[in-house]
Amino acid sequence: MPLWGFILILFGGILLIGVIVDLLAKLKGKKISIEEKEKNMSESERIYKEKIMHDIKNHMDNNRF
Repeated sequence: MPLWGFILILFGGILLIGVIVDLLAKLKGKKISIEEKEKNMSESERIYKEKIMHDIKNHMDNNRF
């Protein structure tokens, strides 16, 4: 089997799994809300998230081509 066929089957399978999970979530009536998650986030989780975002920003700024 050529390499492109393997890659096509791999990405097609991943896409199919995503579609199935999305359909199951819709059938169960679950909604994924990022805003709701952030409202219920504890103080330590919020600080950790902000520190990670700050570190990523600094890392990207320091590694310019």
